[in-house]
Amino acid sequence: MPPSRVVIFSNAELETALIRLNPLTALDLPLRLLAYELDNGKDNGLIYNTFDYLVSRYQLEEAVLPDLRASYNQTMNTALMGVSQEAVRSFEDDSMQPDGITTLESPYNFEETIKRVNDAIEAQDDTVHFGTVDFQANTRDLDIEIGPSYMILFGGPGPGGKAMAEATTLGLDGFCQKFLIWEDSSGRVFLSFNDLLALADRQGVKKNLPLRVINRRLTKVFAEALAN
Repeated sequence: MPPSRVVIFSNAELETALIRLNPLTALDLPLRLLAYELDNGKDNGLIYNTFDYLVSRYQLEEAVLPDLRASYNQTMNTALMGVSQEAVRSFEDDSMQPDGITTLESPYNFEETIKRVNDAIEAQDDTVHFGTVDFQANTRDLDIEIGPSYMILFGGPGPGGKAMAEATTLGLDGFCQKFLIWEDSSGRVFLSFNDLLALADRQGVKKNLPLRVINRRLTKVFAEALAN
């Protein structure tokens, strides 16, 4: 696959405000930029999701968003400081429907759900843990409370590389894979993750066989992990 690298960075106040509006926004957090080699093999590009993408995907109400939009744009502009505008690419479509997210309800409590998801990841012989993000812990430093919200970053470099061979920009949203474990106000626990085929549709890239296999495998393996 062509060279590509995701830069992950955080604005805790912005991210907390978004999660309070819709817990599922954590699937697109922390903030990310993708640097990648273009098809010609000579030039490089940078790409990221705009704030309009978040508004569309998570059905955020515009009335409460002006300050968040300004904060998001300022954070991204700061990250891109010194980068030639010619290198910054954009997706043709800034919209994304909520059905691009798969959500499974867990019959277990929050900690047990995390354990079962991690056990399922470790049981796969071609996957690697890349890191975790405890969004709830991050908000405590701001003296703000949100419900339990925990991100697991993992992936299979072999299968993922094959899936990205003709769809490098999927590295922004789909690879590494992001599993969000969260609890709602009534105490129900959920596992949410991206539908990789929906991401490919939105980005206008090929839905090749490796991508389809990974997508089907994600739902099967983790539905079984949370089976009561």
